[in-house]
Amino acid sequence: MSVHLNMRLIGWITAFSVCAGVARAEPEVATNPDDADDSAVDDEPYIQPAVKRTAIVMHGTTARITVVRTLPVNERGQTNDSVFLPAGMVVTSSAVTDKAGKHRLVLVRAEEADRRFEALQNAAQGRASATMVGLSEGEYGGPLTINVLAPKREVMTLELQLETETCFDKDARYVPLDPEWAAVLTPQLRRRVVDEERAEELSRLCDRPAKEEVAWVGFAWPGLARRASGADRIGIAAGRFVSGGEQAARIELSIAEKMTDIPRDLHTVFVIDTSRSLTADQRETARAVVRSYLAHAPRSSVQVISYARRADAVLDRWSLASASTSLIEQRLAHVRPRNGSEVQAGLREAATWLRKVNGTRRLILISDERVGSRVEKLSTAALSKELPAGTLVHVVGLDGIGDIVERSDGARWAELAVSTGGMGAQADTSDPSALDALMLVRPIHVDNLEVQAEGWETHGEVCSVALAEGRSCEWWGTSGSGGPIVVTGMLWGKPWSRTVALGDRDNLEIARQLRFVLDATSPLASAALDAAAVLSHRWSMIASWGGDGGYRDELGGGGTGWGSICGCDGFGTIGHGSASELEIKFVVTPLRNQLFEAVTRCTKDDLAADLSIEFTRDEVVDVDAKVSGRNGKPAPADAAAIESCIEEGVWDTDVQLAIVRSRQTKHLSY
Repeated sequence: MSVHLNMRLIGWITAFSVCAGVARAEPEVATNPDDADDSAVDDEPYIQPAVKRTAIVMHGTTARITVVRTLPVNERGQTNDSVFLPAGMVVTSSAVTDKAGKHRLVLVRAEEADRRFEALQNAAQGRASATMVGLSEGEYGGPLTINVLAPKREVMTLELQLETETCFDKDARYVPLDPEWAAVLTPQLRRRVVDEERAEELSRLCDRPAKEEVAWVGFAWPGLARRASGADRIGIAAGRFVSGGEQAARIELSIAEKMTDIPRDLHTVFVIDTSRSLTADQRETARAVVRSYLAHAPRSSVQVISYARRADAVLDRWSLASASTSLIEQRLAHVRPRNGSEVQAGLREAATWLRKVNGTRRLILISDERVGSRVEKLSTAALSKELPAGTLVHVVGLDGIGDIVERSDGARWAELAVSTGGMGAQADTSDPSALDALMLVRPIHVDNLEVQAEGWETHGEVCSVALAEGRSCEWWGTSGSGGPIVVTGMLWGKPWSRTVALGDRDNLEIARQLRFVLDATSPLASAALDAAAVLSHRWSMIASWGGDGGYRDELGGGGTGWGSICGCDGFGTIGHGSASELEIKFVVTPLRNQLFEAVTRCTKDDLAADLSIEFTRDEVVDVDAKVSGRNGKPAPADAAAIESCIEEGVWDTDVQLAIVRSRQTKHLSY
């Protein structure tokens, strides 16, 4: 693909390109970017580069960032500058503006950019101007190195379009920025920048490089929280990149800040071991479990059964949790320890109370797990038949470690709990006052988490065994002919699984991130880097304009001929034509992706949309949208309104085309 670019080769030449660079130099003079003088004169001091504007647009789990900065050229007509990029950030396009106008940079091989810049430096006739913007490899991705040759001193403006993955935490997505960039966000976006303490927390949670300093900008991400309580609030975002017989895939697993809700009709009966084998700390821990549970579910109904050789109700009736906490504390504290650990007796007494209520029934059995051999032999079936149907059971052993109740599939009677959809757990006895029993009130983790990917090789860190609500994790894998990927886990005692849909074969965002995951020498990483259409150690960006003589010959001017920007099949061919018109390939975001938001904000999941868009150069001059039902379903009654909405969205979108022609029509389907 090529762009027809009309270029008058007179006066002087300006060229831009990308190459490996050096570390960023700290500015010596602080400069207000709003005061930058675009017409600097020779007797003025050199103006240090300054960031003028930063903007952020969210696109799925990815952030697209625009950074505009001054690019001063010294009295020798030269600049050598660098820009630091946060880890994982890539440059997708760039442009430079001078007094002659705005000039978009094109992607070429790095060695070709070096050759063209060297040729410009050695031009025999006239004074040429060129800018090079390069990304070197390093711990954080390396700095962009900017070089400029110009006929005279002036202040240009550099615009960078960047892309980075975001970090999900507590129903928000966070974007890492250079602090200098964050300082020039709009007032509305500046309010989204988190404080220093939260920034340190996010850098730790999001696994940023230890030495990196970034500002974090937060965007609300409530989609998961709006779903139905439970497994629906677990989100999976996935994509893949395929080259030849190899493919790479990325999966992000994220959970809403509150994964589950407390049932409004919750009735909980605690069955508490008060036998003599319990220590004083264990008895206090048992009361702490009850106390914490009731604090988390104050509107629920509660009853407490104490058992040793016999079982007794602690309360006279079912009671409101918030109103009975103190009474429960007092009565449990005065229960005299007795011999016997007849758990079956405790379950029977609890069952009599549970049968008196409707709604969500729950039983929590708390014990020191010390029982006689007869009780030890009781089967799960024997214990289950004591309870009303639909009763969910948790069992809690009083021998845990830490200040929370933790899942323990090895706890005594855990099999009983799991058979009802509950779980086994252990509670710490060292500091009962700090104990938190929220995980007994509602599921707050996906436990026993596993990415089952037969035939796939895993890369980097993998998701941990338990993923807490409000958090996320990612998985990367490569495969030649791997099978389906299935994510499995447990919500209390209920198995959960989801088969991952990897989507299109050529996900550009996956290709752009793959360079940070795989060894750069691997064939798949190499193919991804070529397909990614971003700045890298292999690909540079270059633009040139103006001038005659010297570098003009490098552009093929003065007659008809053939040439090449990069000498490769993939990018940047110069087509045949006259000296006044060049055909150049620009690497831009696919048109379908550019219009995705304009279309999908108007449609529904069960609708398909077909667009016909006419362009003159890169201007939209006509739009026609048609919507229909998917899978043979009829078009909706409001189809005309939806089509009008789509058309208005397209009209309002400034698009960039990979091939610019005097007139062309594009057809897209969504």
